[in-house]
This record gives sequence, C-alpha cells and structure tokens, in this order.
Amino acid sequence: MRIVATLFIVSFLSVGCERIFIEPANGYTTQSLYDQLWETVDGKYTYFDYKNIDWDAAYERHVGRIQPTMSEDSLFDVLGDLLFELQDGHVNLSAGFNRSRNWTWFEDFPSNYNANFVERVYLDRDYFFTGALIHRVIREDVGYLRYSSFANPISAQQMDFVLEKMENTKGLIIDVRDNGGGSVGNVATIMSRFITEDVQVGKERYRNGGRNDFTEPEIITLEASNRVTYLKPIVVLTNRSCYSACNLFAAYMSQLPQVTLIGDQTGGGGGVPISSELDNGWQFRYSGSRLQLMDDTDIENGIPVDISVSTGPAEELEGIDAIIEQAIEVLK
Repeated sequence: MRIVATLFIVSFLSVGCERIFIEPANGYTTQSLYDQLWETVDGKYTYFDYKNIDWDAAYERHVGRIQPTMSEDSLFDVLGDLLFELQDGHVNLSAGFNRSRNWTWFEDFPSNYNANFVERVYLDRDYFFTGALIHRVIREDVGYLRYSSFANPISAQQMDFVLEKMENTKGLIIDVRDNGGGSVGNVATIMSRFITEDVQVGKERYRNGGRNDFTEPEIITLEASNRVTYLKPIVVLTNRSCYSACNLFAAYMSQLPQVTLIGDQTGGGGGVPISSELDNGWQFRYSGSRLQLMDDTDIENGIPVDISVSTGPAEELEGIDAIIEQAIEVLK
C-alpha cells in the first residue's frame, strides 16, 4: 500500500508540474484563445504589408498544435510561436510564468558597445551624473552625453545643467547605444534643445479597416524649447540594441541638418505598442500604429547611420572605442 500511495503522490505531483490546462467552465477553450489572439492581431496590427506577412498561412501553420486539453506551457509555446511570425520586438505574450519575445533585431548582430570600457577610458572618474544623464567634456573639446534608457525621466533643469556644461565645446556626442526605448516624451525633451523653431519630424497612421488600409497621416511636430539650447554639430552613436523610442530618437535626429549618425543601424520598432488581454488573463502586445518620416519612410526596421563603424574586443586592445573615435574626428 505504501508503494501504491507513493506512486500516486509522485504521479499527482508530476501532473501538477506540467500545469495541465483544463478547459474551464467560463466559456473559453484552448482553440478560442488561439482564435482570439489571431483575430485581434488580424484586426489591428500595422505591418502586414510592409513585412510581407501571410497571416492566414501563419494561422494554419500553428493551429494543428492546439489540443482541447494541454499544459499551459504548451499552449503558451503555440501562441508565442504564432506571434513570432510577426518578427516584431514590440510583440510579446505574458502569462506570469513566461514572456515570449523576438529579439532578433539585436541578437543576430555585433554589440558594438562596452559600457565598462567606455567609462574607464573616456569618462574616467571625472564626470557628472545628472539624473539619468552621464556627461563630461572629453578630448578635443568635444562633449559626451550618455543616456541609457528613454524610460528614465529627464527634467528641464537637468537639460539646462548639461547644456550649460557643454557651452564651450566644438560639438556634442550623444551615446544611446544599448538604449532599448521608453517614453517618447523624453525624446521631445532632449530634441527640443537642438532647434530654434518647431519642426515637423514624422507621421503616424492607424489601421482603418483592412490589413493594408490606414487613416490619413497625423503630422508629428517637435516644439522648440525656450530654455537653454545647443545648436553646434551633434553626433548620435547607435547600435542594433537601439529600439522603440530610441529608434524614434535616431530617426528624428537624423532629419536635423547639424546631426550625424555614427555606428550601426538601429534595431527598429516603429509602431506604438498596444496592450490587450486574452480571456484567460494572459497579456499580449502588438504594434498598433505605423510611424514614418516626413518622406513616408517607415522606421520599423531601423535607421541607417551616416557613417558605419564597428568596435569590439580588437579595438579595446588598442585602447579605443572606434565609434567614439570616429565621432571625435567628425566633431573636432
């Protein structure tokens, strides 16, 4: 009897660990959750035509894996694989125990950034922490400003302080490598200091019916600040890990005449992510708008640089970050 009881307990615990998904009595099933996810994306996602995605074929590729009774892990894998078809870093599924993701926008490319190396070689110990902004004047009277995440807030007073410190520089390096995005409001906070009058920088469109039907574009205007400004040459350093709001920053900065982009193309992310919820409580996101430059160029797949430069361990052995060195050459 003890052996039988032990086997029963082991079997029970084993089933529990698999997180069996039993169809609940409140109306949803594994199939209805699959259909709900597919239909929501079908009605609202904005890059089917731009990426040449056959969403109907994607449905058929994965629907055969849906079973009436399956583990939550298995159901999550099917739904995550369906969303992966969109090849979009803004698209993911969250279920508490896991979060699906598509990070091919940076995983398949060189990093081109080493934060510890930059701090030791270019910043040393003599630099400022002004809120989320790290800055100092480096060689050749060139200013250096590091902003690691657009999720970190920046105040008007902090921007005043930074730019006052850069008043006598020849030019400014803004290093946003490995910046995965955040608040679009912080993009405007920074960029408003580099213009003297309002500038139209882009357009935004939304779905309007069919997969390839969109509203008329809404013009995005950047307002100039009436506080401290910086109108000298600027170099923005980017790599493939620049995404979402950082991608937007690079896109809009590229349109200012005094700005040069150096490094590697940004990772992309040109749609504002929209959150939704499945009937079982799992959360998912999708790109719910389509951002473009004034010439109708989509920014979803990243912004190319003006000067392409790579850096890594080989350059570090020489004591340099090749991307920063190129920026200094351009500005000095």
